[in-house]
Amino acid sequence: MMKKKLFATLLCALALCLGLGLTACGETNTPPAGVTLKSESNEAEIDIFEVTYVVIDLPSLFETVPEEASYSVTANSEHLTLSNVSAQGKVNVISDGVVGDYSITVIVSVDGQAVKSFDIAVSVLDSAPAPTVIKELEDISVDAPVFPDTDKTYYEYDLDLSEYFDAASNVTYDVSCADANVTLTADEARPYLVTLILTDFGEQEVRVSAIQNGTAKAYSDFKATLTPAKPHQLINGGFEQGFTGWDLDEWGKAAYSIYDSNVDIWGNGVDNEGCYLYGYYNESGTCEFTSSLFTVGGSGVICWMMAGN
Repeated sequence: MMKKKLFATLLCALALCLGLGLTACGETNTPPAGVTLKSESNEAEIDIFEVTYVVIDLPSLFETVPEEASYSVTANSEHLTLSNVSAQGKVNVISDGVVGDYSITVIVSVDGQAVKSFDIAVSVLDSAPAPTVIKELEDISVDAPVFPDTDKTYYEYDLDLSEYFDAASNVTYDVSCADANVTLTADEARPYLVTLILTDFGEQEVRVSAIQNGTAKAYSDFKATLTPAKPHQLINGGFEQGFTGWDLDEWGKAAYSIYDSNVDIWGNGVDNEGCYLYGYYNESGTCEFTSSLFTVGGSGVICWMMAGN
């Protein structure tokens, strides 16, 4: 009888210890009195059309929070960056301009112990008006300069797209053309000031699109015609700008490349002027480069530089 009573006493003691242990574990996850959020759902908004950042006053999110509380904040996306949290608990959340829904995590500590962790949803949006076409781009016809007399083998045509698209400063621009050599560059500070780069003679169908948040919202088509200043002018008489103006298949381009080097593959000096053509021996030992048609002028003599092994 004594054994049963002793066993029952031990069970009661064990149950009491377990109860105390469970209570203690529960208390470590419960915020101390005075740390209570006004709402478990906190949100911030950045409108990149107006501003690129927002200031969050962390203490204002709490119903009650000790004055001595400290905060650490982590951005959960590469598209958000944070400034250091101030002593007053304010933090700047900065967007890189990519529209989307993100979040930051806030950890509250009291006396060096983390007592509360929660997320703040950050919505990045762009309320800028979508661009529309004010008027269509006009066809252009350009008499190209004599390329060999210049330091480049392409022609640049400047456009102010604010005359053709509204909301011009809030978007970027792209060009599409069957000729991959027709490209567009833009001023970084004023993206509506663009330069159309034409490399090939003849007429090109060109489309300029206004891009907002990665999507083309408006576009305008026009024709660009580049006419040589002299009949049968070579677009590229040499190889300083690559293979432009020469008829060569893709295998030939891969086998014969242009290098800016003053030695060959064996380390011998080549005494080159500018870039020179370098290739390896193929099955036939030859490769054809066909230029556009041209008329020999002056003395009627054509000179060229060549080298071999």
